[in-house]
Amino acid sequence: MYIGDKFDIAREMVRECTLVLLVSLYMLILSTIAILIGCILRVGYNTSVDITYLGLGTLALSIAMLSESRIRQFFLPNASVASHVGFLLTMLVPYPFIVYMNRIQKNRYKKIYEILSWIIIGNFALSNLLEMLDLWNLEDSVTISYVLIVVMVLLMGITIIWDMIKGRAREYGELLVGFIAMIVVALWETYLNFVPQSSLHGGIALSFGLIILLFVAGFKAARDILSMENEKKVAILASETKAQFIANMSHEIRTPINTIIGMNEMILRENQNEEVAEYAENVQNASKLLLGLINDILDFSKIEAGKMDILNEKYHLSGMLSDVIKGTRMKADMKGLVLQVQVDEKLPSVLRGDEIRIRQILNNLLSNAVKYTKEGTISLTVQGVYEQEQFCLQMQVEDTGMGIKTQDLHKLFTSFQRLEEKKNRFIEGTGLGLNITKQLVELMGGSIAVNSEYGKGSCFLVTIPQRVEDATPMGNPEEARRRELAGKTEKAECFRAPWAKLLVVDDNNMNLAVVKALLKRTEVQLTLAHGGGECLELCKKEKFDLILMDHMMPAPDGIETLHLLREDESSPNQDTAVIVLTANAIAGAAERYMAEGFGDYLSKPIVAEELEDMLRRFLKSKKQEQEMITKDNPLLQVDKTVGLEYCGNDEEIYRDVLEEFYAQGEEYLEKLHRYYEVKDWPNYRIIVHALKNNAMTIGAVAMSAKAKELEMASAAADEAILLAECEGFYRAYETFIKER
Repeated sequence: MYIGDKFDIAREMVRECTLVLLVSLYMLILSTIAILIGCILRVGYNTSVDITYLGLGTLALSIAMLSESRIRQFFLPNASVASHVGFLLTMLVPYPFIVYMNRIQKNRYKKIYEILSWIIIGNFALSNLLEMLDLWNLEDSVTISYVLIVVMVLLMGITIIWDMIKGRAREYGELLVGFIAMIVVALWETYLNFVPQSSLHGGIALSFGLIILLFVAGFKAARDILSMENEKKVAILASETKAQFIANMSHEIRTPINTIIGMNEMILRENQNEEVAEYAENVQNASKLLLGLINDILDFSKIEAGKMDILNEKYHLSGMLSDVIKGTRMKADMKGLVLQVQVDEKLPSVLRGDEIRIRQILNNLLSNAVKYTKEGTISLTVQGVYEQEQFCLQMQVEDTGMGIKTQDLHKLFTSFQRLEEKKNRFIEGTGLGLNITKQLVELMGGSIAVNSEYGKGSCFLVTIPQRVEDATPMGNPEEARRRELAGKTEKAECFRAPWAKLLVVDDNNMNLAVVKALLKRTEVQLTLAHGGGECLELCKKEKFDLILMDHMMPAPDGIETLHLLREDESSPNQDTAVIVLTANAIAGAAERYMAEGFGDYLSKPIVAEELEDMLRRFLKSKKQEQEMITKDNPLLQVDKTVGLEYCGNDEEIYRDVLEEFYAQGEEYLEKLHRYYEVKDWPNYRIIVHALKNNAMTIGAVAMSAKAKELEMASAAADEAILLAECEGFYRAYETFIKER
C-alpha cells in the first residue's frame, strides 16, 4: 500500500514497473500483429498460419503480466479480478504453444501433445470448479501451472533433439534459435518464480525468449507468404498452360474425328451394301467411344476450372429416361445381361433442372454397371421423394458384377483412378467417369452413395433436387416418350431450305467436304471459302442468310474475321448471323465465342442433326420472310415438281440447274437494267427470252409467263406495255436472285 500524493505514487509505480510495462505492451503489440497476419492469410489464401497460435500464446502471457503488475490498478482496480485473470491465463498459456509446436513438427508427436493438452484443460476446468465450490484457491494452482509449463518446455526440447537426431529439424531450422531461447528462459522464469528475492518477476525473462521466437517465426511467416505467392503464380501459370494444352489437344484430335464421323455418316446414308454398312457401323461406334473419352477429359477440365455450367430448364422426364433405358438395353443385350427397370409411374411429367447432366450421370452409372458385369442383371430404379418440401429425383443403379473391395471404396471417385488395374485393363475408360459423376451431382446440390460387396455387385444411389413444373403423372416412360414424339409435327429429317444461301469458311478442305456432305440433303445454296480473307471478299459481293466459320485459321482467324466483317459498313453481310464451328471445346469456350459476337457455337465433330437444328433455328425467320414475299408476289413462286420434270426427275441435276440460274442472275440483272434505260428493245428481247426458258426449267412458271409477255412486247416495240411492266419484273427477279 502506498500513502502520499496520488501523482507521486503513480510516478513511482510507473518507475518500478517500467520494464514490465514496456515488455508487456511490446509483446501485446507483436502478438496482435501476428494474429492479424494469420487472419489475413486465412482470408487471402484460405489457409491457417502457424504463427497465429504463437501469437495467441504470447497475447495470453502479455495480458497475464499486465494483470499481475502493480501498474494494473490504473486500468483494472479490482485486485481480485486482476489476480483471477492472471491465474487463468497462466493456466492456459501452454496450450497455444503446444498446438504451434505440433503443427511445426507436422503431427509427429501428436499423441503426446494431446495428452498434455488434456491435462492443461483438465487443470483449468477442475481449478475453476473447486474455486466455485470454495474448496480451492486459484492462487494454489500457480505451482501446477508452472509445473505444466516446465513439462511443456522439456517435451518441446526432447522432441526437438529427437528431430535433430533423425534429421527432421531442418523443416523448421530457422526456428531452432527461437525455440532454444524460449526453452532456456522458460526454465529460468520457472526458477525465478520460486526465488522470492529475485528482481525479475512477472514473466519478464520468459517474455524475452518469446520475443525472440516471435521475431524468428515472423521471418518464417514472411518467407511462407512469399513462397505461397510464388506457388500461387506457378499454379496459375500451370493451370493456364494446361488449359492451353487441352485446347490444342481438343482442336487437333477433334479435327480428324470430325472428318471420320462426317464421312462415315455419308456412307451410312448413301450405302446400299449390307457388309459395307456393317463396317461403317463399327467405325461409328469406335468414333463415338473415342469422342466419349475426349469429352470426359474436357468435362474434367471444365469442373477443375469452375466453369461447368448447370442449366435450369424445363424437360420431359419420360424423354430422358426412355433414351437412357433404350441405349443401356442395347449395351446389355450385346453382353447377354438382363436390364430390369422400375420407374414410379406417378413421377411428375415435367421437371426443371439440367437434363443433359442428369442424363450424363445415369449413362455413366449404367455404362459402368454393364462394363463391370459379366453375367446377371442390371437394375435401374427411379422414384421421387420429398425432403423438407423439396422434390428430389432418386435414381438407383444396381448390378451383379464384380463389386468393390471395402478398402478401395475411398478411391472410387478419385480422378484417373481405376480399381484393380491389372484385372480390368481390358475394360475401356479413362477412370474419370465416376469422379465427374460425383462432382456433377454435387454441383446440382445432390448426393451420391455407394454400397458394394466384393464379388457380388454394387449399388449406387443418386439423389438430385429438382423443381416440379407439371405434376401430372408421367406413366410408363417409354409410352410417354412415344406420345411426346407423336405430338411433334416438325421432323428434323424433313428439313429443306433450297432458298437459303450459306457461306462455310474453313482452311481445312476435309472439314469443308464434311460440311458440304452433311448439308447435301438440306438443298441449301452452299458457298465455300478457304480462309478469313476469302470470306471477307465473298461477303462484299453477295448476301448470305447464314455464315458458318471455323475459329483456328491462318490470319485472320475466325474471331478476327468476324470483327472485320462487323466493322465493314459497306458489306451486305455486316449483320448476318455467324456460327462458329470449332474443335475448341474446353471450359469457357462457348461463353468466349458468344462474348466475341458469334450467334452460336457448334463443336466438332459436327453431328448432322445438331447442324440441321442450328440451321432450322437461324433460318426460320428468313424462311417466314421468304414465304411472305412469295405469297405476295406470284412471280417468286417455284413449283419444284415442274422443275424436276424438266430435269428428268433427277434431284442432283435440278440442284445444278437451280445453282446455274442463280449464278447468272447478276449478269442478267445488269443487262435488263441497261437495255431498259436506253430502250434497246431488241437486246432486251434476247435477255427475257433466255429468262423465259430458264425460269420454266426451275419451275418458276409465273416468272416464265411474264418473261414471255415482255418478249412479245419487245418484239412488237410496244413501249406502253414495256414501260408499265419492266420495272416490276426487274424488282421481282432481283428479289428472287438476291434474297433466295
